[in-house]
Amino acid sequence: MELRIDYPEVFRDRAGLVDLVRRLRQQFPALAQWRVCAGHACLGVTIILFGNVAVPGDEFSATTLVGDGSEFSLTNDPERTLHSLRT
Repeated sequence: MELRIDYPEVFRDRAGLVDLVRRLRQQFPALAQWRVCAGHACLGVTIILFGNVAVPGDEFSATTLVGDGSEFSLTNDPERTLHSLRT
């Protein structure tokens, strides 16, 4: 299951995406249980996809969430990674 959030602010790099997710999780604490699967900045908004799977400690590392300044996505599909699924 995925949750999409369209946010009226554009991030410019990984640190900006991390900051935006941190602020969203402060505002909506339930998001702390949802893993970031992708983040895209385009047309004046940010689109973030959260997956209802376990959040790893390296959620935002360059080897887990790959991309450039305006687009990041997982290197693997959490829905297919059995050890990451919630039970």
